[in-house]
Amino acid sequence: MLFRSTLAPPVKGSVATHVLNSPVTREPGTTWVYDSQAPSILTRIIEIRSNMSLIDFANEYLFDSLGIQEVSWGTDDSGLAYGGFSLYLTSREMAKFGQLFLQEGMWNDEEIISKEWVRESTLDHMPDDVQFVYSVKPSGGYGYLWWTYDGFYTASGLHGQRIIVNPGNEYVVVFTSLDVTRSEEHTSELQSRTNLVCRLLLEKKKKKRKTKKL
Repeated sequence: MLFRSTLAPPVKGSVATHVLNSPVTREPGTTWVYDSQAPSILTRIIEIRSNMSLIDFANEYLFDSLGIQEVSWGTDDSGLAYGGFSLYLTSREMAKFGQLFLQEGMWNDEEIISKEWVRESTLDHMPDDVQFVYSVKPSGGYGYLWWTYDGFYTASGLHGQRIIVNPGNEYVVVFTSLDVTRSEEHTSELQSRTNLVCRLLLEKKKKKRKTKKL
């Protein structure tokens, strides 16, 4: 489904209800738009199916296992946790989440998320012939709330907050800031950061190989 293009203007009551009551302006499956309100539908589904608040569900089935405590997660007027924003984590906690996906859902020999879901959610599910609402098209693809690129995928937050996972080179990198005064360079910023990390890690691997030969 597609709703009017919007990031996250404030709404009264439940954000999930607001999204579901918004008019569908284009044929479903034909147009793509980034919308930070739409994921609140997912949080509401989790609450209904689990009979738990989202934060209680996340604590029991995710955060506690990762050793993440006292999580702050913003809610709308109805008390529903926002699905697309307002989750506050430290850099180390962000890295743990990335590491969980790098390890295909395993943590301390326990399956927290199924391997199948990790792989499916980090694939590009954007159709080749999709239309875009915004004039600027994404430089990569989009999975299930993950941005996907060649060889890596990323969780991308406001003002440069990033969790970058590169399964091929087996690393997770976290950033928590960005020079927002240079917004026109947003796309190249992500690629540049990733390329830099890749280059540094490859150089480190080469040095290790040379050391072993000596």
